[in-house]
Amino acid sequence: MTRFLPYAAVFLAALCTRAGADPTLYLGFDPGSDEQYVLSSGTLSTYRSYVGHSGRGTFHHVGGDHTVQTELYVGYNNGSEGIYNLSDGTLTADEAAVGRGGDAEFHQTGGAVHVAADQHTEFTIGYRSTSQGTYRLSGDGTLTVTTDRTGSVTWAYLARAGRGTFIQEGGTVSIAGYDRWARLYMGHESGSHASYELSDGRLLVQALRSSPTQHQTVGEATEYVGYAGTAEFTQRGGEHTVAAFGDADVFVGYETGASGTYALHGGDFTIASDTTRGSLHVGYGNGAQGEYVQSGGHLQVGGDLVFGELGGVGVCRLSGGTGDVAGHFDLRSATGYVTTADTPAGEAGARLNVGGSFSNGSMDAAANDLRRLILALCGGRAVADSQVFCQPWTEDRGACLAGLDDNYALGLLVVGDGEGAADNHVRLTSDLYTYGLNILADGVVDLDGHTIYYVPDGLEYDGIPGAGFACAGSYLNGQVVPIPEPASAAMLILGALGLMARRAGRREDRRLP
Repeated sequence: MTRFLPYAAVFLAALCTRAGADPTLYLGFDPGSDEQYVLSSGTLSTYRSYVGHSGRGTFHHVGGDHTVQTELYVGYNNGSEGIYNLSDGTLTADEAAVGRGGDAEFHQTGGAVHVAADQHTEFTIGYRSTSQGTYRLSGDGTLTVTTDRTGSVTWAYLARAGRGTFIQEGGTVSIAGYDRWARLYMGHESGSHASYELSDGRLLVQALRSSPTQHQTVGEATEYVGYAGTAEFTQRGGEHTVAAFGDADVFVGYETGASGTYALHGGDFTIASDTTRGSLHVGYGNGAQGEYVQSGGHLQVGGDLVFGELGGVGVCRLSGGTGDVAGHFDLRSATGYVTTADTPAGEAGARLNVGGSFSNGSMDAAANDLRRLILALCGGRAVADSQVFCQPWTEDRGACLAGLDDNYALGLLVVGDGEGAADNHVRLTSDLYTYGLNILADGVVDLDGHTIYYVPDGLEYDGIPGAGFACAGSYLNGQVVPIPEPASAAMLILGALGLMARRAGRREDRRLP
């Protein structure tokens, strides 16, 4: 039987004092019970609130203020079920767990949720291994997880030990720490599973200064997509920003056994720091698996984009969209790879602007396919601090089309930014096969004894058209060589064979008496 509890009846039925404790709200206290509550106006103040303690509880929040002095639990015990619907009004709590031990859903189409404590703030979806929590945010609703005192830490968990899903179709999520740390964990413990889907709205993970005069040096904003468990972050729109006045980092696959995937299909993904240490790490810890996928949208990284650190494996799949990386692009994992094979036919593919060096240390030549990637090295570096292009496992196969197959060939390399404010010096430490090379007026390439082989404009190979060679800048210490057309190459080979035959014939003639 369902108990429906309107606001006027709350102190008679749902808000009770058990064993001398402070006022606490219980909805669905006993197993098998089913209770609902509606808040449409006024203020409901409790010490602690359970929406689905051991049974089923539903809270309809359509107006007014719900203030919880300590914790809000939606789906508390194993076997419980809790539902919280917020369309208007304000919900405030020190801590909150959506799915602490049971199943829970939080639907927010408006209003404001504010979770903040003095010392240490925690907001969790999917707390225990028995729990499953889902949070859906749309409209103009806001979810703020922060601290009431500067110097304290803010932690948010999506699937701490259980399963957690966050679906954001609008509104704003803000996870903020002041003068200290702000961290978002997705898939925190081994066996946990997290899923974040962002199609509209804003997600902000920030370490902020409490005032412009605050010069606290420890200010970190960190996001983990697969800390020790499994997590997927899918972004199709909206804004996702991780920012700090100190370090700002996103880790996709962090600890041993972790698996993380970040897929950017639309919208803006930004990692920003007051320092240069705002980086994206894919496959970080020993045995961790990380994958970054981009088919659209824009990636902005204030530091480095790194794949495969400390024994982890990182994979990069690029098929569209754009990216600006102020630091280095560094694939360190020998078994990781970069591929653009999923680029739709006839489309230009992804463009990546890199301000530092480009290094691909993968030893898996067959898995690497960069032939649809536009890579621009445009860091404005001087000679003493040149950007480096390095793919050490590229084989020099000469000026032939075979050099484009399973040999780390690139789609288009652009050197310089075209603004002319400073020379962009790039130094090669390996040979390069590319479908196109464009050295802009402010670009300088030091080949350092190596060769760049390019596909001439008008020649197509394996469905990919050549972009040719344009040079308004300069290059030195090596050669830039076109790959001949197949017909020309065949004629050259036939000509060489004919010349060899003629020489052999002349030698034979000289032997005759």
